[in-house]
Amino acid sequence: MLVSELSASLTIPPEFSKLNALDEDDTALELQRWKQGVAAKLDELRKMIQDASELSMDDRADAISSTVAFSFEKKPWVTSHAHDIAVAILGRFEPDVQLLRHILLRNVKPVFSHNLHPHINPESGRKLSRPAGGQMATSDYYEDQTWKQNLAAGYIVEYVVQHLKAEDYETIWPLLIPPLMTILDDYQVPYKLHSVIILRQMLQNLSASLLRRTGLDVLLTQSLTTCLGQLDSPESPTLVKEVVLVWLQLTLMTTDEGSIQRFDSLCALLGDRIIGSVWFYGSQYPDVILATLDILPDIIRALGIGSARFLKALMHQLLHPLLTKDAPSLRLAQLQARSLNVVIVVIQECAPRMASWKIKILDAVCRCWVSIKEVDSIGLYEDSPEREEVKTRLRGVCKELARTCPTLLENEYKKILTLDEQMFGELLAGL
Repeated sequence: MLVSELSASLTIPPEFSKLNALDEDDTALELQRWKQGVAAKLDELRKMIQDASELSMDDRADAISSTVAFSFEKKPWVTSHAHDIAVAILGRFEPDVQLLRHILLRNVKPVFSHNLHPHINPESGRKLSRPAGGQMATSDYYEDQTWKQNLAAGYIVEYVVQHLKAEDYETIWPLLIPPLMTILDDYQVPYKLHSVIILRQMLQNLSASLLRRTGLDVLLTQSLTTCLGQLDSPESPTLVKEVVLVWLQLTLMTTDEGSIQRFDSLCALLGDRIIGSVWFYGSQYPDVILATLDILPDIIRALGIGSARFLKALMHQLLHPLLTKDAPSLRLAQLQARSLNVVIVVIQECAPRMASWKIKILDAVCRCWVSIKEVDSIGLYEDSPEREEVKTRLRGVCKELARTCPTLLENEYKKILTLDEQMFGELLAGL
């Protein structure tokens, strides 16, 4: 059997994309049988390519393209044995830019040729000034997505990005950007998430000038904005985190420190996207809210004192979990701990504005502390690591407030201890 024939036999059945919905019908059983037979085919391919350098360019491209999707763990079509063999096969290749270009030309471009991105020139990879095909082009673009039948395509693109050097992007750009943007702008969250992960890897080696010259910096910002509106998927919390990391990467790459462009981009991310969109529409998705709290410190540190313009909205969201009357729970403890972590960063970055916020913050901290101590007194959640983390964060906020506003030590903190040292002694110990 030829390498091309064996590679073709490793084409992943498109039904794997909806395996969970198939339950145990005949199709699901057939997919499981196919999955169990993959390792033997990969092993046969491994024996055929003892020396990868002896293969033709086509065979090398086919061998890599048919194998790469099995090198990712926890995919529905991958067994642990198949994964190990796939990794071993890929380890025999040291792809240069010529091979990577050939992979895109032979095994990726044809897959996406029937679903051209309406805002990307397919020949240059540049942003178009107006949508190709007119105003209805985007609707047509979603109608017949034949590229989704090829489940390996996105993983091939990721493999190429992982092996590209910074100097290679200029020549490979027209072959790489159209499929990547097609995946990014799909309406389904799993595809968006995968492409954002690829983007984060790509931006590590990419030059800012190439992004600006091709208009991709603008197009990416528009696409990332759309991603932050996708809140109702199981993958949405991870998508939110990844999008914010890429947004920050992109902003720091393409704008100068202290410039109005950087300030506007970061303000748009925090004010319009996180506060005005994710928080406004995402209250029914607690995991998404938790995800924003995980990445907020990065945004606030990047924006610095500029975050002060959002203090009212930030404090309303961050202090609310400390004041809630909800029954103690793991979810509440997670929300409190992460909110407190962000409060500490806000105090550090917006120190000049804390004089007018210190009492409000201290009030919320003390009320939360009392709630925890009351729960402790009746033996609920004893030795809970989540509860202990909240207590540690509460003490951290008090410490940071004292550093920023030293008058608290002689005034409010002393009054609190005088009022009830037994209750608040642990909270303010060592300050």
